[in-house]
Amino acid sequence: MPVAEPAPLRRSSDGLLVGSLGWALLSADVPRAVMEIDQLGDAELSREAIAALEQSLRDHGRKESVEVVVEEGRATTDVYSLEDVVAASSEHRDRFSGDGAVALHVLVLAGRFEQQGVTGAAFHATALALFPQETRNVLPPGAELEAFEIAVAIHELGHIFGLVNRTGVGEFHEDPDHPGHTADEDSVMYWAVENPSVGEIFRTGPPTEFNAADRREMDMIRKQRP
Repeated sequence: MPVAEPAPLRRSSDGLLVGSLGWALLSADVPRAVMEIDQLGDAELSREAIAALEQSLRDHGRKESVEVVVEEGRATTDVYSLEDVVAASSEHRDRFSGDGAVALHVLVLAGRFEQQGVTGAAFHATALALFPQETRNVLPPGAELEAFEIAVAIHELGHIFGLVNRTGVGEFHEDPDHPGHTADEDSVMYWAVENPSVGEIFRTGPPTEFNAADRREMDMIRKQRP
């Protein structure tokens, strides 16, 4: 996995490697955030998951204000390649980082990723994609959908923050068998949260928050400002 170098806060930096704007997303020196949520086709992210993303930006991102904008758009495919996801982001994204605010783009996509079982993916410095229907598909009967949607959304936001070891400072809690993730089952950055077997592993509900090691790495990332 390539290590993301800290990038300055400007529009062109939004398309860099995942984690490269982690310092801006996590720092009180950037007091404002805007979260643009584009729901394509009949895809819809739960209000609880949206609220959890916003609260995480406020709490862990130390943001004084978070503007949330939810928009709808037309889906162009039922099965997405990475190139399709990037193209959809390019077509629908309207808000970018700069002028003292960091922008997060959340694509909520109907259908599925070309690799089955993928429930979410962070693919640019400030962009992530979620596949709510795929989350539903991997859950056993009776599982609490809202908790799993929150877990997947916060997990991908954690990658956008720069967790785990995306910026080269998190090796101390990285699972060597699952790079970019932790082996701690109590952390939302646990590898199984975005795994197709998530429903079988977390029958009583997945972790939805960051643990002490995650927060320690966040402190290290905040110091990486370019």
